[in-house]
Formats: sequence, C-alpha cells, structure tokens
Amino acid sequence: MPGKRDALFTALSSLSISTMTNAPSLASGYGLAFAVEYYAVMAYRPRDAALYILAAHTLALPLLVLSKAVFPVVALVSLLLRPIGVYAAGVLSRGGGPPTAAVVLAGVEQLLALTVAILYYGDDGIHASLAIYGVFTAPFAYTAFKSASRGDSVGAFLAGSALILYWLATYSLVSVPALVASVAVVALLYLHDKILIGKAYSRAITLLAVFLLAVGVVLGGNALLFNSKAALYPFNPTNYTDGRWAQLEPGECPPAENVFAETHTPERLRIVDTCLTVEGKVSNIPSFAGDGDYVFDIDPKDRWLLGLGNKLLRKGGLHIEVVPGDYFEVLGPLGGGVCPGDLLRVTGVYVFDTDHGMWAEIHPAFSIEILERATTVGWPECVQGVETPG
Repeated sequence: MPGKRDALFTALSSLSISTMTNAPSLASGYGLAFAVEYYAVMAYRPRDAALYILAAHTLALPLLVLSKAVFPVVALVSLLLRPIGVYAAGVLSRGGGPPTAAVVLAGVEQLLALTVAILYYGDDGIHASLAIYGVFTAPFAYTAFKSASRGDSVGAFLAGSALILYWLATYSLVSVPALVASVAVVALLYLHDKILIGKAYSRAITLLAVFLLAVGVVLGGNALLFNSKAALYPFNPTNYTDGRWAQLEPGECPPAENVFAETHTPERLRIVDTCLTVEGKVSNIPSFAGDGDYVFDIDPKDRWLLGLGNKLLRKGGLHIEVVPGDYFEVLGPLGGGVCPGDLLRVTGVYVFDTDHGMWAEIHPAFSIEILERATTVGWPECVQGVETPG
C-alpha cells in the first residue's frame, strides 16, 4: 500500500511533469520529466514505477492543457507513453545498476518520442530526437535518490534544488553562474556520499551547498530571470485566463488582448517579453515559411539573447517572424522585405519556441527599421538568383 513517501513522490513528480514542453531541449529533454522517471526506475519495481508516473501525469494533465503549456495531443500522448517507457526501462535495466537504467530509459524515451513525432508531424518531428538530452538530469536524480535512500532528507532536498537550478539555468538561454553552481552542488553531495562521511562533514557540505545555490541564483542574471519566466509558465495563474497572451506594456508595441491573434498554434511559444527591441544584421536569406510568415535570422548585438537552440540549430541567429496580418504595416515601409547583411532594429514579442529546440525568436515582429543597408538594391532584388540553404 502506498505510503506518505510514495504520495510525496507522486505529487512532486506531477509538478515536474508539468514542466514538459512540446518538443525537448538541448539541455534537459522534456523539462524535469526524465529526472522523476529515472528516480522511479531506481526506487520502485517496474510495475509500481509505471503506475506512479501514470498517476503523476494524470495530475499534471490539467496544468498542461488548461494553461495551454503544450498541445493537447502532446499531453495525451505523453500520458499514454511515459508509463510504458518507464516500465520498459525498469524491466530492461534490471540488475544493471543506475548508469544502465539512465541509458536504457533515455534510449526508450527517445525511441518512443521520435517514432510518434515523425508519424504525426513528418520531417518536423525530428526535433523529438533531442529527448536523449534528458539524460543530463540523471546525476541530479541519482544523487537525490541516494540521499533519500539513506534517510538524508536534507541531501535529497539539496539535490532536487540543484536539479531545478540546472533546468532553469539551461532552459533556453544559458546562465553560466547558475549552471556552475548546480553542478558544483551535485558534485559536493556525491563526494559526501562516497568519501566525506560524518556529521561534521555533512554540516559543512550542507552549508556550502546552500551558499552555492544562493550565489547561483543571485548571479544568474537576466538569462536565469528570462528562463524562469518561460519555464514556470504552467504555475502562473494569469496563464489560465484570456490575458495569458495580452500586450499590456506601454511603449513601441501596440496594445493587444492577444499578441498571437495572427499566429498559428501559439501553444508552442512561451512569452518572455511582450515588447523587446533588438539590433543586429540579417544573417541568412529571408523567405516565406509554409504558414505565410516572412522569416529571417539576425546576428544580435546582445548575444545573451540567444538560446542553446539558436547557437546549435540556427547557426547563432535570432529568429524573426512577421505574420501575414502585419505585412503592410511592418514590411511596407521597407519596400517589402530586408536583405542579408542589413543592420536592423526589430521590436516585437520575444519568445522561446518549445516546438523547435527551445530557440529564442521575435514572433511576431511589430516593427522593423533598417539602420544600414548592405546593398544598393532592396528586397526582393537582393536575393534573386540566390538559393535558400536547406
């Protein structure tokens, strides 16, 4: 019969699964979901682990769907497949130890995610292959499990806190101080478990771990702040109302009840700032996407606005999208578009795309100003005869 510890695990797991996104990221896969699944594989028999994850996911389902944190179909498929993956990983890794369990679970999760994503989305589903990076959260879950197993609730709490800090430090942007602090805390706890055993060491390590976590938060900077705003989206009460996508900030951006009125499937976008201005040179060939958006990338002067997805999946470019409803107002004064090398000032909604590797973008862009032209000809003459890279 489940006890208090099992109930606590289920409750914490439901909150962790609520952090999942439509597609995985390059640092933690589907949020904190992998970490609690890995913990379940280590702590319970396969059948029990699957049942606890199923219960946790069922509790998380309203948060994911009602806040529009993910597409409903993603939430439902995840509810069905995660318990299966946990059960399979538990059976396949039996007797192999924690490292084997982590590798097997990561492999099973990636296989399931990639198969379903490609069948449903086609080529665009390839981003589901990033699910493998959930394995980066395994050391945190393992450390929490080891601490809890020996009755060290403080150590388990510190390991869990380090996991959350790591997730927030790498959600899209990279906060180096917070990332270093989270890794250092896990290393300390591991060292304590293997070598430095005793009350005196425990007290010193606890104090040092708390200090490191505090320093990581304080020095986390705008990257940690912006990541936190997007990552904690399901826990913001405003996101359960019609005001979740409202533009209320005075300034260059027009007031709007819904900034995504002209944007398809806005559940894939997490708002970080409803009105942000950035400058940079156009770094690729502008084109029209399948949904009609006018799209291009810029090399921003503020490089910290680039997420891991931008650096590794977009060649270091900040993605810009102008929706069809804004063509006349935004692109009209520019002669219809921009050219590679143009220096621009772009203002719009700064978001993380949870459906494409968690890269950052301005979407939609409300205004674009050309500060310096790269050529004597404008759009579209500047790109005629130039092939768009695949």
